[in-house]
Amino acid sequence: MPTTTTVPDLPIRTRRPRRSGARWTVFGAALVLTGAALAFLVGDGPAGPAINEKTTIRPTQQVDRIEIDVEAGDLEVTSGEEVIVDVESRSDRATGASATDSDVTDGVLSVSVSCPGLSLLRSCDTSVSLVLPAGTPVIAATEAGTITASDLTAGADLRAAAGSVSVRDLAGTLRLRSDAGSISGTVLGGTIDASTSTGPIFITVVEELERLTAATETGPVELVVPDAT
Repeated sequence: MPTTTTVPDLPIRTRRPRRSGARWTVFGAALVLTGAALAFLVGDGPAGPAINEKTTIRPTQQVDRIEIDVEAGDLEVTSGEEVIVDVESRSDRATGASATDSDVTDGVLSVSVSCPGLSLLRSCDTSVSLVLPAGTPVIAATEAGTITASDLTAGADLRAAAGSVSVRDLAGTLRLRSDAGSISGTVLGGTIDASTSTGPIFITVVEELERLTAATETGPVELVVPDAT
């Protein structure tokens, strides 16, 4: 008689479809989006090319003193026949240019230059030029940038929080400050108070000197004064 053999049923194994392709597709899309976002923040991607904007302030009122505050940017102060403030801002089309506000009250011209809302990997790129009569006192400050001043005879109060202060042929009561930068230049005479937290101080006094104070926490100090001082 023929023999019949029964084979037991074997469990059926099902294989899950591989999803590595989908994962790589999602990962690639994430990289593209991240790159686009960084380009947008920096200002060279979808935001469009960088643009330059300029603002000029010519006050018509009498100005006896000037106070100027720059959030981020270099500041140059020189003497001239009238008061002129030029603000140049480089920005992208998404972030916009720096905001400049000015006001004249009781003979005091107040100017403030502030950056648009700061974002990751983007900084404020602003330069300010201030022209004023030599006999007009000035108080000027920048939070991130350098200050240069020349040919002022009525005194000046200059402070660069993160940058150097450089002067040429200044006179009167001078207050020169830097939190992280050098202080240098020539002074015609008067009262000088110079200090920096980190950086050197090099000052040369050309004419009559009333008082000179110089202090730095880190850096050399070199002072050249008239023989009769």
